[in-house]
Amino acid sequence: MMGTVSQFNTKIDVSYKRWDSLTTKVIEEDRKVQNQKLDKIKVNLIDKFDELAKINIIITAKTIVDYYKDGNVIMNSLINIFIYHNDNMEALIGKEYKYGSFKNYKTTIKHLRSYIQSTYSTTDILLNKINYDFIYNFSQYILLETECNHNGMMKHMQRLKKVSNFCLKHNYISQDPFIGFKISFRKTNRVYLSKHELYTLTNVFFNKSLSRIRDIFLFACYTALSYIDLYNLNIENVKIGEDGFQWIYIKKHKTNIPSNLPILFLKLLN
Repeated sequence: MMGTVSQFNTKIDVSYKRWDSLTTKVIEEDRKVQNQKLDKIKVNLIDKFDELAKINIIITAKTIVDYYKDGNVIMNSLINIFIYHNDNMEALIGKEYKYGSFKNYKTTIKHLRSYIQSTYSTTDILLNKINYDFIYNFSQYILLETECNHNGMMKHMQRLKKVSNFCLKHNYISQDPFIGFKISFRKTNRVYLSKHELYTLTNVFFNKSLSRIRDIFLFACYTALSYIDLYNLNIENVKIGEDGFQWIYIKKHKTNIPSNLPILFLKLLN
């Protein structure tokens, strides 16, 4: 905030001959009324500064003036914007978002905080300082300082881009800092178990606890249901289909798309 200047109209008209620039006071006639108005503005500005100082936001002269004029906290720093985004996202868990998605954004902001602290020795950074160099260097920081691989890093950059686009749409920034930075994912070879490996696992003797875990894992292998879908699965999802056999009727947690799965292997297990 040091050295920053912001001007605004107080809507108080005073002739230059009646203005003392040293004391910033009106002199001569009607000075009491005019000076009281000016003092009130000064007090209000100090109050606004005190309010802003209590929250996570970078304070400049313009921030204080804007807050004084319209009463809204100005979104001028990256972490502050990210917190605002995450708070809104958390409020919509179960309606628009899943908790897992919200948790991922919390991880991204954690990495952002660490990067900003280690690079700039501060807790936040002004939006007008976010450019291609910031974006690229953050991506390298994730690769070097965290356990993320290339695809994991790109997921964090994807989340940061979403927040960046939010800033663009709300005119918090005028230029896209991601111009020139390509978000791309590398193809990976998914590992799967062979029929022989599944058969071997089925016939291995475990104690009661491990046997239950093994059975759940095999169930996931045969149905292709994710962990969260298995976690949410209950007896109400198992119904008799038109063919007279048992089916699993479920909506995938991630996509909310219905999935109907025939239970064809129960007789084999029984």
